[in-house]
Amino acid sequence: TETRKQKAMNINMDAVNAMCATACGGGGEGNQAEMDFKAEYGRDIDLLTQILAQSQSEHTLVTACSNIVLWWKTNIKTMQANDYNMCFQNVLEAAKVTVFNADTPRWLRETIILTLTKVTKLTFQDEQGCTLLLDDAMDIVSAAVGNNELMDGNNGELAYGFNALVSIVKTFNLYDGKVAQTYMNFAVHRRCSNNFRDMNLLNIFTLVTQHLSNVSNNDSPFAYEIVQLAKEILTYDFMAIMVDETEEALSTQFPASWKEALFDMDLLDMLWKQLKFLQGDLAIMMMAAMGGVC
Repeated sequence: TETRKQKAMNINMDAVNAMCATACGGGGEGNQAEMDFKAEYGRDIDLLTQILAQSQSEHTLVTACSNIVLWWKTNIKTMQANDYNMCFQNVLEAAKVTVFNADTPRWLRETIILTLTKVTKLTFQDEQGCTLLLDDAMDIVSAAVGNNELMDGNNGELAYGFNALVSIVKTFNLYDGKVAQTYMNFAVHRRCSNNFRDMNLLNIFTLVTQHLSNVSNNDSPFAYEIVQLAKEILTYDFMAIMVDETEEALSTQFPASWKEALFDMDLLDMLWKQLKFLQGDLAIMMMAAMGGVC
């Protein structure tokens, strides 16, 4: 019999693409094709990883993404940290093949990054969460601080880095009650959100403020992503008490560990100057960010 790795390498991608196209078409045939995909591929992360790396079909990639999240939800409690780190590294490398492809539409890139983010959140149910996606994005974005050559609006790797950080912060912050049964209930969300807050959020904030200080106008490369990331962090639900994304906290409850950063007068001066300087959508996001500080 074929080993798991041999089976993964011998996938008939044309057949997989046809199955997923039918699954995405809905109806009775679509439902059956969706069940067939889960039965044949959805129980094996090696197969799903190979499909993610090899397929160029939007239907297939979307189907693979949803099954990857489901696989992790099903298996995370039986995995050790070393196991899911190794497993996630393979998924991450497969995902980046499509994310870095210039022909991949933006919505599909965002779908794949969101998949990686959802899996990352699942691993934060304890304090040994998998930070591979976060570390990858942080390394890329850190290397670009003050580097005009890297701060190029056409830099696909940097776009991935910023988009991944925004997706991570938003996903850990927001609770989605519509997927409480299929993905994560509120109690688990609170645990994951708080673990991420305590271990990682301040480091991301420190990094984004370095970029924010270099935004010189509304047309600066990645200005939207930089301001959006700052806004998402400064309006974070630090107490993880909001059960509806339409809710608005009366004020942001920053942890004591943030005191030194938030009382840095140079930082506050920079934030207020950017609020006065930026225009349009960036000004609106900046105002929301400053509302969290005040």
